[in-house]
Amino acid sequence: MEFWDGFVLEAANAQMEEAFDKLKAVACKLHGKPLEQAVQDIAVEYTRLFIGPGTPPAPLWESLYCEGGRYLFGQPTFDMREEFRKHGFRLNETAKQFEDHLGVELLFLGAMSERFPQAAPSAEAITEQIAFLDAHPLWWVGERRSRRRRVQR
Repeated sequence: MEFWDGFVLEAANAQMEEAFDKLKAVACKLHGKPLEQAVQDIAVEYTRLFIGPGTPPAPLWESLYCEGGRYLFGQPTFDMREEFRKHGFRLNETAKQFEDHLGVELLFLGAMSERFPQAAPSAEAITEQIAFLDAHPLWWVGERRSRRRRVQR
């Protein structure tokens, strides 16, 4: 619990503050449980949210948000492949994930950041990252949030 009480990142807005509060509440619930039970609870919730059974409430592939929620391996997968090619990246042949998975998109963003020189990045590099964020993870994560709000009303 000391981790959350001394968390060094300050919330930039009300949504972040709310998210931090929710994370802390979950950590509090898990804190009193034996480690094995806490790990199992987290694994079950992860599976429910992102994998299934059935249709998961929060799938992690951009194609599902762009293609009406019906198809994996849609146009966003090919768009991400083009982004990878343009920047000289590719997924390892043993990777068992499509390029439009949120985790892959965030890894790509991290890899782009690693290419910044030791000094401050150029305005062009920053603009390119912002454009990538807007075109990929931010739009569909925001779409997911909008859908959830419409369903809750």
